[in-house]
Amino acid sequence: MITPSFGLTATERVLPRLALDWTTGLAQSGVDVTRAGVATFVGSNGFIQSATADTQRIDYSTGVAGLLIEESRTNLFTQSNEFDGADWSSLNVAISGTATQSPDGTTNAYFIEGQNSGNLQHRVQHDATVVTNTVYSFSVFAKKGNITQIRMDVAHASGFADVAYFDLDSGTVVSDATFDNSAKIESFANGWYRCSINIKNTVDTLSNCYVRTAVNGSSTYNVDSYSGGVYLYGAQLEEGAFHTSYIPTTSAQVTRTADVASMTGTDFSDWFNASEGTFFVQSDGNAPIPGSTARRYMEVTENSTVTNQISIEYRTTTQARLFVNSAGASQAVISRTKTDGGFNSVVGSYKQNLFQIACNGSTLANDIAGDVPSGLNTLKIGSGFDDLAVRCVNGRISKILYWPQSLIANEIQAFSR
Repeated sequence: MITPSFGLTATERVLPRLALDWTTGLAQSGVDVTRAGVATFVGSNGFIQSATADTQRIDYSTGVAGLLIEESRTNLFTQSNEFDGADWSSLNVAISGTATQSPDGTTNAYFIEGQNSGNLQHRVQHDATVVTNTVYSFSVFAKKGNITQIRMDVAHASGFADVAYFDLDSGTVVSDATFDNSAKIESFANGWYRCSINIKNTVDTLSNCYVRTAVNGSSTYNVDSYSGGVYLYGAQLEEGAFHTSYIPTTSAQVTRTADVASMTGTDFSDWFNASEGTFFVQSDGNAPIPGSTARRYMEVTENSTVTNQISIEYRTTTQARLFVNSAGASQAVISRTKTDGGFNSVVGSYKQNLFQIACNGSTLANDIAGDVPSGLNTLKIGSGFDDLAVRCVNGRISKILYWPQSLIANEIQAFSR
């Protein structure tokens, strides 16, 4: 953080007076994080690591370091990485523990090897009780062995549903027959992939979640012709339309509480200008939005109500916007097109009767009428004051910059590139 002087000269205009930069891989001074317990993240070495309570998680999942901000989630699987445990069942497979180095860097991955001659299924299974007509994300880390494909699916009382095949050699989704075409495969260190699907029960409350070895897009094959298996690690079932960071469990469900990141007190007032200013935020946050609620990259607020606020957020996967509220009344709601996936750079400025926004080098959108809110005393990072469950960005904030002046149009556009 840079302590500001508000008397800027023309040459000083381009120098931010707040510079939070997590791409350095370092926790940023003045940023407080509240999170009740341990949570995981991907370190600079590519391995899954654990962060203690109330600490910044500097995550490298995308290859670029960023502050990971996530909503609260619960892993409904009681044994996330004990595929030979009592809460797992299996069919036509031999299961070997400590088989190879896992995504957390230790030798605790499992090898799932097809057994028994004949045209058979080869699978492991973990059951979970879920709520009907609710979306869940089912994920597992997998690595090819002699077999290079897996199938993930769920059995409901009405039959099998939400099926997808993944190729662990090419890192691709082979086929996707999930209800929302949600199948996804993400690369991790040392040949590992995280494979995931969304599931939704419509007629019952018990879901049987399967991981099957597969050959040529089929989970039924003869081991006499196709011997071997795949490596598995870290299975997770969580309520939500996308998976979040891995939540380890051993004997019971585990909840990771939400990350609440903010700057308050003199850590805020030392740089904030109440009458005018410009924010830059860069984030890969692209999580689906529940209903019509906006997810917030950042928000300046009173930290007690949403009567007065300045927010940079996204309302849809392709729309970034600046939202300004003063004395409980909307002053500006202006937006620009954002990228669905990857990082977005958004710049928004505020000044009496002048609010502006640009995204990824776009032309400006502006609103030339409205009041600047008063009483602002807190910067929320990756969320807003209200309703963390739907406001949270569920991604990485890589940078936040601030100028205590409303920059001119060309400067706003240039910084948003």
